[in-house]
Amino acid sequence: MRNRALLKEWWLRFAGNPVDVPFESRIFHSFSLIIMGALGFETIFNLIVGLYISTVITAVILVAQFLLFYLSRKKGKLNLAVMLSAIETHVLIGVGYFFSGGVQGSSLLMFAAVLFLIIAIVSQRKWIWWFSLNLILVAGLCVYEYYHPGIVKQQNYTRLELFVDNSASYIIVVTLLTFCIIQIRRGYSEQKSLTEKQTLELQRLNAEKDKLFSILSHDLSTPLNSVKQYLHLLTEVDLDAAERLDMEKGLLVTTEHTQELLNNLLNWSRNQLQAVKANLREINLQQQLHKTIGIAGVTAVNKGIALHTAIDANIMVTADIDMIQLVVRNLLNNAIKFTPADGRVALTAAVQNGWCTLSVTDNGIGIPTDKQAAIFSLVAAATYGTEKEKGTGLGLMLCKDYMQLQGGSIWFSSTEGAGASFHIALKGRVV
Repeated sequence: MRNRALLKEWWLRFAGNPVDVPFESRIFHSFSLIIMGALGFETIFNLIVGLYISTVITAVILVAQFLLFYLSRKKGKLNLAVMLSAIETHVLIGVGYFFSGGVQGSSLLMFAAVLFLIIAIVSQRKWIWWFSLNLILVAGLCVYEYYHPGIVKQQNYTRLELFVDNSASYIIVVTLLTFCIIQIRRGYSEQKSLTEKQTLELQRLNAEKDKLFSILSHDLSTPLNSVKQYLHLLTEVDLDAAERLDMEKGLLVTTEHTQELLNNLLNWSRNQLQAVKANLREINLQQQLHKTIGIAGVTAVNKGIALHTAIDANIMVTADIDMIQLVVRNLLNNAIKFTPADGRVALTAAVQNGWCTLSVTDNGIGIPTDKQAAIFSLVAAATYGTEKEKGTGLGLMLCKDYMQLQGGSIWFSSTEGAGASFHIALKGRVV
């Protein structure tokens, strides 16, 4: 297994990695490597059996193919390398035709293999051009030999030499064709897999787009309409102090939820439009979350919910301050939103094996089983808190994105009707 892994690593180093080298380039590089190996063998064989002219020809092709391989692999000039390689191969095989037995030799087999490899690499509009050139050249050589039989130098092979020569030619051609077909099939499978992933991603983005339009058209217009109606009532109806206070409290809650939505929407938009990077540094978790917890505590008190926190003052985590505050703020707001009055929300932190796990646990209404799979996306339908506070799912999706950017993770567990627990993990330690 180790030798196989080393061989694969060596091959990828020279032929190119699929991640950063195009499919056509990898075929040409692979073809060049196999050809150079085969030509090295052919050169030695021709030298041993006394085919000195063939030895020179194969040696010249070997050097030329190495230079063309270098031109494509190191200089990135694939098209030029392919064109020169195709011309060079046709010319030299054509010359070798007269010194390798003509139609009785292996030249015609090599012409067929070269054409197949060229078709596999060049663009579609060049197929007919190379096919015609190959066909005309081969037909011309055969016709010329037919009318001038003495032009081809006949070799007096021994039985062993004949078998070795023909077998070697067959092995070379079959190896090239098999490898090329494997590469084509593998490339097709990779492209198919990539297309399927892109299709799924496009469907996800389309669903997110529809959800965002819904948020913009409904969730943002509703609080504005409420403010408008309140102002209209002030001018049309004489409200007493109690009625006015009740309406103002309702408007305050609506405005707070709208502000939260706008903050998430703006952060998500910035995350999508810009290459947002996490500004990671080691921070004191309790100190950086103090203000966030305080604001959430006010919301919890107004709803009659007990918010308990247990974060060691000595815990240090590696995080982006703005991102971790946004994540915790969203998790706390969600827990409060989906927990009824007299409920309980707990925020705890623990460090183990170099990781700090921060947990937000509530005893609220929980998450329905059919909605748990899409909880971190906009695909999930809108949800409503215990006092009809609307949840869009944008906050949790943003939490997931920001945790990934910080090199952390986020997960949850929930039982419908019994609450939920959300957990985030970041690199951390106790000092």
